[in-house]
Amino acid sequence: MEHSPEETRRAPLLTEAPPSPMHDAEEMEEIECGRVEAVCRCCGACQGGPQHDAAAANQGVVRLLAWVAMNVLVYVGQRLAVAAGLPSDGIDPAGRRATFILASVQMLVLHACGTAIFAHVLAPERRLLTRWTANLGFFVVASVTGVVFSALSDLTQLETSLSSRGGHSAAYVVVMCIVAFFILLGLWFHVWYAKRSSTKLGVVPYLAPRLAVVCAYAAYIIILDFNYDAWELHHYLIAWIGTLFCAFDHPASVVCLAITTGIFVQGVAAYGAAELFSAKTTTYTLQDGSCYEYYDCYRRDLC
Repeated sequence: MEHSPEETRRAPLLTEAPPSPMHDAEEMEEIECGRVEAVCRCCGACQGGPQHDAAAANQGVVRLLAWVAMNVLVYVGQRLAVAAGLPSDGIDPAGRRATFILASVQMLVLHACGTAIFAHVLAPERRLLTRWTANLGFFVVASVTGVVFSALSDLTQLETSLSSRGGHSAAYVVVMCIVAFFILLGLWFHVWYAKRSSTKLGVVPYLAPRLAVVCAYAAYIIILDFNYDAWELHHYLIAWIGTLFCAFDHPASVVCLAITTGIFVQGVAAYGAAELFSAKTTTYTLQDGSCYEYYDCYRRDLC
């Protein structure tokens, strides 16, 4: 039986299958994937390289908070020593104690974050902040070091610091030579350890960023001296710079980190994070006979 052309056009072909919902979904998925690939090519992402591991990065944040908490605990111990009179010239301002503590803790946290980066404290391979025995040992060494340093600073011969004023006693010079010897010994050890293939670091990558910090402070002092401005290199700052070099998981490096951290925290807790420079002072005598000294934006009554 023959059909007219019009009936043939209206009749569905038996070979044509109705569109499958599964096929539609696959086509939509291909289209969507094509769009995503186009976006990735546009912004440079998803090129098969290493992806951002948010979980691992967050573990670094947790380690940073633990390190800051460790420094704050040592700080609390040193503030208790100051309250007990050690050192005898520790700052414990009546009426402004909270302000002093908040300002010093702020500087403590900022410097501790710098140490965490340079000393590789955030590396998950380090035993520090991972084993409680290492944490306890670090806390004890840092705290004892701070107390011992406070006791030594009460000695008359050591009641001074490196500054543009000069005029240091012979005993102070001898002590500084001994300290310089141990600093150079510690630096030699860390440079030697950086040469070892097991560290995967090398001497130049190890020394370059840390010496850059030293050179920055040295340039700061040179500029102040050239400008005839007074400067004073406080022991907390010297100790903090020392923490930057203690970047290895070797027990000797961890002990050095604990000692330098203890001295750094002791300085901040007892005297505050004083500035490196001291502005020039000018004394004015008023008509009523009182005199004032304008010093680094502060006015102090001298009479």
